[in-house]
Amino acid sequence: LARLSYLACSGSNPVPRGRQFDQFPHGRTGFVIYYQIPMLVAAIDPAEESKLVGLDGAVVRGRYLEESDRTQVVRPDGRHGPALRQVPVLMAKRPLTDDRLEVRLDKLALGPAARVPGHLASAHAEDWLASRRRTSLDTVELDDRRVYRLLLRLYRREIPNSKVDYWSPGPARVHSGGQASTIDVKARPPLPAETFRSFYFGGYLAPQVSADRSFRGLLPHESSTVLNGGVPVFPVLHQVGVFDAKLLEGFSALSEVPLTNYYPPDAAPGDDRSSELLRGRALLPNANLAGYLQQPPMVLTTLRSLPTFLDPRAFPDVDPDIAAAPVSVVRVRVAGVSGADELSRERVRVVAERIARETGLQVDITIGSSPTPLRVSLPEGSYGRPRLTLEEGWVQKGVGVRLLAAVDGKSLILFGLVLAVCVLFLANATTAAVRSRRSELGVLSCLGWAPVSIFTLIEVELVVTGAVAGAAGTITATGLVPLAGLHTAWWQVLVITPTATLIAALAGVWPAWRASKSSPISATAPPVTKPRRARRVHTIIGLATAGVIRMPGRTVMGASGLMIGVAAMSALLSVQLAFRGSVVGTALGDAVAVQVRGVDYLAAVLVVGLGAFAVADIAYLNIAERTSEIGTLRALGWSDRHVRTLFAAEALLTAGLGAVVGALLAVAATTLFLGVPVTQSLSLAALVAGAGVLAALFAVAIPVLRLDRIEPASAVVTGE
Repeated sequence: LARLSYLACSGSNPVPRGRQFDQFPHGRTGFVIYYQIPMLVAAIDPAEESKLVGLDGAVVRGRYLEESDRTQVVRPDGRHGPALRQVPVLMAKRPLTDDRLEVRLDKLALGPAARVPGHLASAHAEDWLASRRRTSLDTVELDDRRVYRLLLRLYRREIPNSKVDYWSPGPARVHSGGQASTIDVKARPPLPAETFRSFYFGGYLAPQVSADRSFRGLLPHESSTVLNGGVPVFPVLHQVGVFDAKLLEGFSALSEVPLTNYYPPDAAPGDDRSSELLRGRALLPNANLAGYLQQPPMVLTTLRSLPTFLDPRAFPDVDPDIAAAPVSVVRVRVAGVSGADELSRERVRVVAERIARETGLQVDITIGSSPTPLRVSLPEGSYGRPRLTLEEGWVQKGVGVRLLAAVDGKSLILFGLVLAVCVLFLANATTAAVRSRRSELGVLSCLGWAPVSIFTLIEVELVVTGAVAGAAGTITATGLVPLAGLHTAWWQVLVITPTATLIAALAGVWPAWRASKSSPISATAPPVTKPRRARRVHTIIGLATAGVIRMPGRTVMGASGLMIGVAAMSALLSVQLAFRGSVVGTALGDAVAVQVRGVDYLAAVLVVGLGAFAVADIAYLNIAERTSEIGTLRALGWSDRHVRTLFAAEALLTAGLGAVVGALLAVAATTLFLGVPVTQSLSLAALVAGAGVLAALFAVAIPVLRLDRIEPASAVVTGE
């Protein structure tokens, strides 16, 4: 009991001329109770806090904090009186702690007065006092609400009663209990005895109730008595106004997370026994600074006044790292959020990702995150508080960081486009391979091979090729991931080989099916579409156009890859320039949410590159299959420049077809669904389309330049 309370009895006989606050008139004896109410202090930006929770509208007395409020040196007693460093504060209307004190005054029958000092000095003084007959005289009851009203009046004065000492509590330590939904709170070693010095012996630090079982570390910051030009360096608090937390606007009730920090923790009884002990009410914080529950801020000051509490002259033991970066939490309220609907959540997610990406801060998203009820087992206290089982709502921290590291739906679409272009690329190559093996497949058909056998032959070859490529990709990824500093799950690496195998199998379905359905006679027919009617061609561009038209399937596959890449890149650039990288809104009745990230650009560039190589692959296959045509043209007097121009023109037409269609798709999508201005979207799409065509021409340069190696005579002999 002695560690939990401090009671000073005092009297005076006769009364001194300058009676102190703890002395009483002649013939009366009383006692002084040092009742402490710890108040958590927080520094805020007044203007932003007003926008965030409407704090200015919750002021019930005095005035609201202003941007210009800061610590000032004042002389309350006049120009020649003592100067003080005064911190303007806004105080809560009511305490958010739940301490009560009951002092009972008894009259003891002590016997002869001469023997009393000896009994009190003996080792059995406590037992001797307990055995005395007593008569109850009076009972004094105090609680936090009653005492706090006195504090509010005290801090309205120009001269506060004392300097400021403060403490920095650490986090509570918890671990999972025997059940998945139960959390056990770990007790810490008792705080050192010097933490609870008496008021009469050097000033008191933490409230003495903090000597109860502790669950947090507690770092004291005792203010110095150093003078700076005759002015104490330690601060004093001066109340400019009082606010009522019940009048705050708060955040959306759908989040169920009191981010405003103006409400007491929700620690309801978790079982019948605890409910009976707490009389059905929630457990509130008390004066134990190292206790499990902590009160929200009750004293608010401005960010301009914050350095006063971090001044090493006033508080020599302040952590320099904390003094250099004292802001612990930045709360953000996203405009346009109406609830926990999908559009509102997406708006919050976009903002959270941008903050995390540009600042490196940990961002927690709470909208729509209903706290999970968990039971918290709190061990008994050292001075009579029983063991309690509480029920609290816990939310997962770091949600925004995980969202930033995760792949969103848009990125999945882009990665899907990469795979789709890969399928087109392989399908085109497989079709060309099947064409080159027409004679072989025709012979197998003549020998009695069933269509399903021919289909299986081609598919097995492709599956084996895909599996080998996938295994090589797995080995490469395993080595590159650690070197690049990336973090991937083991299953993400193992899925490379099955994915490559599946892509190869899908790419071969159509050409293998066509090969299995063809007759032996058609297998030896020319691999071109017969024209409905012949027409004369007078220019190289006309001949190139005819070459593109006579093989429509190959042309469409080659153009599709570049079309997809140009459309994706154009849309990403439109969002980046029109909406600074993100757009969230509604269009045509559907929710649209887009945020551009670096990985998205990488995927789009990869799609454009694959599309360009697909066009180059078509050019290579055309050259390989049309050697007789090339030989004929040279025999008729065509120069190498003319032949190269022909195939380059065919590649240009194919690439231009894909780029123009992709650009038009991007313009339509961004203007109709995202609201991007038509002129801006069109100009960006044209730029990307030109870049895609240019990339395709660079890729085509290699097979076109190899035309010089084909001799006219050998081309006519070996060509079909």
